Amino acid sequence: MPREQAMGVWSAEDQQDQGDPLLCRDGEPNGSGEDDEEEGVSALATVSMTVNSIIGGGILGLPFAFYASGAWLALGCLTLSTIICAITCGYLVEVLGWCEGFQAADDRTRQAQLTGEQDRAAQSDAQQPQRDQKDRFKIRRKFEMSEMCGLLLSSDVSGTPFLRRFADKDGKMQIYRRLLELAFFCEMFGSCWLYATVFASTFSMICSVPGQDDGTHIHRCWDDCSIKETKALCKKGCEWKAGECIKEKALELHCFRSYRIFLAVFFLVQLALCSASMNSFKNMQILLAYSAFLGLFLMSATSIFGIATDDADSGYYDKLPPFDANGIVNIITTGLFAQVCHQCVPTIVSMTKHKQQAKRVFSSSLAYTLVLYALLGFTTSYHLGPHINPIITLNWIDFRGGAALGDQVPVWASVAGWTILLFPIFSVTSCFSMQIIALAETMTMVLPEAWGERVGSSLLVLTVRILLTFLSILCAALMRDVVRILEFTGLCGFMISFYTPCLLQLAGYRQAKERFGEDSAKTPYWDIFSSPLAVRLLLVVCTGLFAVTTYQIVIDYDS
Repeated sequence: MPREQAMGVWSAEDQQDQGDPLLCRDGEPNGSGEDDEEEGVSALATVSMTVNSIIGGGILGLPFAFYASGAWLALGCLTLSTIICAITCGYLVEVLGWCEGFQAADDRTRQAQLTGEQDRAAQSDAQQPQRDQKDRFKIRRKFEMSEMCGLLLSSDVSGTPFLRRFADKDGKMQIYRRLLELAFFCEMFGSCWLYATVFASTFSMICSVPGQDDGTHIHRCWDDCSIKETKALCKKGCEWKAGECIKEKALELHCFRSYRIFLAVFFLVQLALCSASMNSFKNMQILLAYSAFLGLFLMSATSIFGIATDDADSGYYDKLPPFDANGIVNIITTGLFAQVCHQCVPTIVSMTKHKQQAKRVFSSSLAYTLVLYALLGFTTSYHLGPHINPIITLNWIDFRGGAALGDQVPVWASVAGWTILLFPIFSVTSCFSMQIIALAETMTMVLPEAWGERVGSSLLVLTVRILLTFLSILCAALMRDVVRILEFTGLCGFMISFYTPCLLQLAGYRQAKERFGEDSAKTPYWDIFSSPLAVRLLLVVCTGLFAVTTYQIVIDYDS
């Protein structure tokens, strides 16, 4: 999906190529003349595409996560997540090589069976010279993540009559593949939920509700009254009650009504886009990429400007937020959601000219986005502190560019502020539609074929799109807490980014040893992190992170 993306979605080119991101076709040649590796995209261009696929909706919640956990703890957790993501992306590159070797060997076996020379084909595989092993695992085809799970993590139940009824035609149960597809679905649905929340939240901040008395200050809808610890500070939309500062009831009602109205507007907009095809968004991806980079740059630059020009009485935080272990779950889930790009690895590798550099491409891209995220997190959390909004762009509603109250706001400050405010609206509107299209295609494939024959495939797809749109916006209406939404999508990222690549790496190496021998099992992409011991150690680290995150989420919900 384009996370994929300039706000968390696969690129249009990727979508057009793979058809469906969750239920993928069989491995197929990438069509790039890979035998000589003379065609394809250069490493620099591949890094650019990968960076575009990484940067998504997670950037909106990262600054709040930096403040909630403390800047240095956030940087440490984000760096750890980035390192693990780089390693696991490398695992997927290796698994692509193993799948290529297994598929090629199976093709030779099938061909030999047709010609009656299967014994000679098996002997040829076993006696292939060592110098040819690297060519055996050279990536020529594209296997999507779900297909790799089907090839390597399925269970043979052909000998069990009861389980055989749940197996595929080859007698294998695809349990893990279905779990991965469910994780992809939940992550994509969570992204749509996030996009609807961002749209309604932003509009409710900058627009008055039609036909409603807007005497209250709408820009205070997202102020956090709970951080005002004394009665003297509890003002401007807040009231002191029972020893704590809470939002005024009139303002709370107004904000809630405004948010719901703009959710309804978003639903109507998306209904109009339901009949669109993925190809119609192809050129949109370029604009999404530029808008995300522009938003990142402007938020960091204006925060640095504020730090340099604001005086001590300006009311800004202007210090690094302290260490807070209670916020670790925010940075882990948000950071993981912001760095996930694993579903794009097969497509990006298939487009890369020199496959030997594929691991370096992903590690370089993730390192680059880590620097961008760290810059954004440090500058905004330092400058805004407790005033930081879970949707960071909303903090620019009253950006004055250093001008004092009562003074005219500089033109450049108005342009920068409105650009930052509006870029998520543009991005989420397009990305929501692309995600819904991909989700609907997946759901349609899962539904019984008789349904499509009865009502028509086009009508069925349209109905599923409308239903998914409604469910996403219903979730946004019931809960608009961006932190909780990112926690939900981040937990799905554990399976997509951490567990699945590690399990595929172990299964691929084990099967390669069984089929070709231990001396011929390593791919040409092997490195120090590829050994089974390193993979198991990484699984222990990932399990520890998952346990800490899950425990903290449960504690937060209980409280």
